[in-house]
Amino acid sequence: MTKEEELIRAGADAIIAGDWDLAVSLFTEAYNLGSGSAAFNLSEMYKTGMGVAQDHGKHQYWLERSKELGYIPRPNRDLNACKSVPKPKKVIPKKQTLIGRVLSLFS
Repeated sequence: MTKEEELIRAGADAIIAGDWDLAVSLFTEAYNLGSGSAAFNLSEMYKTGMGVAQDHGKHQYWLERSKELGYIPRPNRDLNACKSVPKPKKVIPKKQTLIGRVLSLFS
């Protein structure tokens, strides 16, 4: 595990423990070592106001830093991105529906 990964993991542990200042410090240190993931984590914290004052400018700043480092978030990491993805409709074949079964009795 790289130093950046250790810092990110420790930052996540700090969030779970509710130590927001430590999380920001650890993510910032990981960013300074070249981690786009850490910059993205900071952008999400500022976007949602999780442990920090919600700040759109800081959110954009950290999001741009993450992009500059080539970090591409997976959709399941960004909950707002997931909200815009429509859920697939479940298609039930006609024969499996109650009406389909009843009609099949008369065919």
